[in-house]
Amino acid sequence: MSSLGSIKSFHALQQQWKRKVVVVVMGATGTGKSKLAIELAQRFDGEVINCDKIQVHKGMDIVTNKVSEDESMGIPHHLLSFVDPLRDFPPQDFVMHGTPIIHRLITNGKLPIVAGGSTSFIQALLKESKANYEFYGIWIDVSLPVLYPILSARVDEMVSRGAVEEVREFYDTYGDATSGVAQAIGVPELRKYFKSEATLRECMDEMKINTWMLSGRQRQKITALSEDLGGLTERVDATRFATERSPNAWKVSVLDPSIEIVNKFLMNEVRQGPA
Repeated sequence: MSSLGSIKSFHALQQQWKRKVVVVVMGATGTGKSKLAIELAQRFDGEVINCDKIQVHKGMDIVTNKVSEDESMGIPHHLLSFVDPLRDFPPQDFVMHGTPIIHRLITNGKLPIVAGGSTSFIQALLKESKANYEFYGIWIDVSLPVLYPILSARVDEMVSRGAVEEVREFYDTYGDATSGVAQAIGVPELRKYFKSEATLRECMDEMKINTWMLSGRQRQKITALSEDLGGLTERVDATRFATERSPNAWKVSVLDPSIEIVNKFLMNEVRQGPA
């Protein structure tokens, strides 16, 4: 289905049943969930609500791997870079800020797409909002043995883009702070380098190991979260794309199945609706 066709289909279904549909794109770090959320938003006239508990904070764009303006493809992103760097942002704050955005988007005929790997945020949103909205989850997954080298390469790429200088500026400003964005992988590790407690290579190796561990924990929590959605979630295996890194592999193994999932969700719900 074309992009225009997907948009028309979504709008027609939304108007027919006055539905309040929210799509949740979740996955471990480095699996491509931000890319998928953006491309789904393009096809279904949606906007993205960030659900990464570190990316809500201002600053540290490289270390936290925030979506750049070019990468966003003109799709509005909400709850991104708006919290003071050292302020904690618990799940209840995410619900407090996110629920009005979901309501506004749906009122304006947009599809809210909640995207991120912070399962505590998603769980809190489901607990307080499940009665008011129809949630459907897409879990983009990559085999961990394939994902680990990708995450290692991403650390190298972050450093080449200026991650060390970014964290040094943060350290010079906030010292040994441990709250807010200071919890991002890269901040405590590179702090050892600034204090001459470890070499840069040692710090980078530690960043890689900690990122691997994070991805494993996220994968376990997302598995449990999919059960909380009561079966209203589908896993998309992005391992082929992660291996080949080609546009065709992305389209065939990730994007097309995800578009089909969203369309199927909408159409299945219509068939279950009132006569």
